[in-house]
Amino acid sequence: RLDTLTGQVLRLTRLREPRALAAAPLDLAALVGETVADLAYEDEAAGKGVAWQAPHAPVRVHGAAAELASMLENVLRNALRFTPRGGRVDVALALHPGRVGISVRDRGPGIAPEHLDQVFAPFFQSDPARSSGHQGAGLGLAIAQRVAQRHAGEIRLANRAGGGLRVEITLPC
Repeated sequence: RLDTLTGQVLRLTRLREPRALAAAPLDLAALVGETVADLAYEDEAAGKGVAWQAPHAPVRVHGAAAELASMLENVLRNALRFTPRGGRVDVALALHPGRVGISVRDRGPGIAPEHLDQVFAPFFQSDPARSSGHQGAGLGLAIAQRVAQRHAGEIRLANRAGGGLRVEITLPC
């Protein structure tokens, strides 16, 4: 756990340094698919799943694949962490003029409305009911936000009607 924490702190620190983005053209749909597949083993062992249907065509973006994969992994791990056993996380891509949206929806307890803006602060832990029994340092969403910003994108959170959290990431394409 200490190794993971140290790695996350170092990653966040590096992302905050002013340096050029090592970007290249890539297929975001393939990257999402690979990230979902990487987490599939853990999901199945925990009795949870991810519903993801790849688009029929590539979704081209210009970005740093390792950073974008890290962003997606952090968001998906959070969603899976708070989804109850037997539940699933829904992941979708939507194309908009000049932008692509990534939607991640879980069926967990959501976040107290007064904490929705605070969860991007490093080391912030939401209300005790949400984090009870869940190990985490409060760095995953801070990393995800910084990656989105470095790619001229944004990340937003909202509670879902009927329970759960919706994470919306938009990036230029």
